[in-house]
Amino acid sequence: MTKAEAAKALKRFTDGFNEANRELDPARNQSFESGALLALDAAVVKASRG
Repeated sequence: MTKAEAAKALKRFTDGFNEANRELDPARNQSFESGALLALDAAVVKASRG
């Protein structure tokens, strides 16, 4: 992987990750997170939706 390809992949990941967290979308979070971070963010989504 070239530096340009790596930068593009990182940007794609970061943009998607941030959008999923802004939207509080648990289905999208699974595309970017796993393990403890996914569990933590799932709890945040649940609490936010009251």
